[in-house]
Amino acid sequence: MVAFAFSLVIVLFSCLMISSRAITVTPSVACNTEKFGKEDPFRVELHRVLADLVRLTPMSNSLKHHSSGSYSVFGFAQCSKLYIRDVCKSCLEGAVHIIHTHCGRTIGAQVEMDDVCFIRYENHKF
Repeated sequence: MVAFAFSLVIVLFSCLMISSRAITVTPSVACNTEKFGKEDPFRVELHRVLADLVRLTPMSNSLKHHSSGSYSVFGFAQCSKLYIRDVCKSCLEGAVHIIHTHCGRTIGAQVEMDDVCFIRYENHKF
């Protein structure tokens, strides 16, 4: 079932729209094997970091983000300068969706969408 859901996600996000043109991308996904619990404070920090990366990276083409709290989350995102901001944002949104569906509650993951965008996060415990 998980393999089917992941395949569906890849199909859904393998094309990014630029105006009337589509770019086909192939996601490369790596997930840490260690997981965090459903009520773990890391989850809140992670969602905040990923949201900031998706929101802010398209304006600068790359962004590093670090949060502090019970856990420290380091995130990095980058988009190719060849694509407009909307394509960067769509690509990062697709990558975050793939992280949530494929990696679940892992303490680290990364998704590279060919040469369009890249996003990574990891847990740094205090």
